[in-house]
Amino acid sequence: MGMQSFLKFTLFLLVACEVKTPLRTPIFDNKSGKQELTVPFDGSVVISRYEIMEGELDANENSLSPIEISNNIRTKNSILYIDISGIPKTNKKQYSIKATTSIGTFYSEPFVYDEDMKKFVLRRAYKPRQFHERYLIHILIGGGILIAIGVVVYAINRRSTKKAIDEESL
Repeated sequence: MGMQSFLKFTLFLLVACEVKTPLRTPIFDNKSGKQELTVPFDGSVVISRYEIMEGELDANENSLSPIEISNNIRTKNSILYIDISGIPKTNKKQYSIKATTSIGTFYSEPFVYDEDMKKFVLRRAYKPRQFHERYLIHILIGGGILIAIGVVVYAINRRSTKKAIDEESL
């Protein structure tokens, strides 16, 4: 009896390790100002609840906190529809959908809000702009002003130096 239990447990572990997430890559849609996330999923599972999870950038699933929980599930043709208009529009956080299904709890691929593009994007596709990229126009204008001031100061000094040399030679 002990060996049979061990074999059942081993089989269970093998099956459990093979279970992959039934959630597919999320798709972002902006219909008439309403931002919606569509999450395709394996049609063999039933989603009973979802949570919109929030965390710091590059956070793992264990450090995410729920910001919205819903048992009101809108699905059609194995696609979960979620209104994400209420999610804060900041690029300082990352978000994920935690779906409770008939076979377990799964997380979607994380996504963030890109402030430059003014839309949500997958975390793997997000590259925040560097300081010099974000403020390039300001840097160029400031550099141009400094060069102009330098030219004016040089011209004034040169003129006063030339005037002093001319006065000495007289």
